[in-house]
Amino acid sequence: MSKDKKTKAPIKEETANQKASKQEKKQTKRFKKPEIKVTLHKPDVSAIKGYSFKSVLRIIKYIVIIIASLALIDLGVQYYNNSYSIAIVNDSRIPRREWRKQLEQYYGKAMASKMINDKIVELEAKKANVEVTDEDIETELERIRESMGGEEALQNTLAANNFTLDQLKDQLKTDILLRKILEPSLQYTDDDIKNFFNQYSDVLFPNDAAALEEGEKLDFEKYKDQTTDWYKRQIVDSSSQDWLTQKQGEYNIIDNASNPPKYGFLTTTINLVNELIDNIKK
Repeated sequence: MSKDKKTKAPIKEETANQKASKQEKKQTKRFKKPEIKVTLHKPDVSAIKGYSFKSVLRIIKYIVIIIASLALIDLGVQYYNNSYSIAIVNDSRIPRREWRKQLEQYYGKAMASKMINDKIVELEAKKANVEVTDEDIETELERIRESMGGEEALQNTLAANNFTLDQLKDQLKTDILLRKILEPSLQYTDDDIKNFFNQYSDVLFPNDAAALEEGEKLDFEKYKDQTTDWYKRQIVDSSSQDWLTQKQGEYNIIDNASNPPKYGFLTTTINLVNELIDNIKK
């Protein structure tokens, strides 16, 4: 060999282990392992609370609806038992409308007449500037209480007649108004009062009369004021109906209980025109 020719370095042969290592590195570069990231989220407490609150509201709404439904059903049963029916006999109901119908048939006219008279008294009291105070009513109520024997007897009498204390006070108000209207026009003498006392003293003052010895009599002068009050009451009671009858003629009264109304063409207008003509003539 010539000296000009360079000598080549001997090529080292790779071992099997080196080749396997290189091949593994190539595969590692070519296929990277996926990175798995795990993120832990905190639960949304506000959302849970909101859902829980809505659930509670929904439950409350259903409870309210159920209670309201039960209350309506219960009221319906109460109405059917109490307001619709005046009585129940072995589950057989007597309708309240039938009861009202018979009341109106048998007592309607009398009640309407009384209410008309009460209204006349009220209107006449306004004309005369007459008023009734609570003290007037209480004084009259106390007189009745004493005559009956006390509060318990009064309450028992009211209950027996299906009457309330307020209804009694309303009636007393009308009675007192009537007396205040009529008493100023009454004419009587001391002899009239004395004769009345001699005739009814044992009825007017039973306890005092019972305490007398045999042959004794009550002193008129001692009981004169009370006797005068009783006498005026009697005169008012006996003359009130004639006075009311007279006043009824002075008022335009339409009593639909005694004279059921009739319907016709322009009936109201014709009646108004006739009333107007009558007033003009007067």
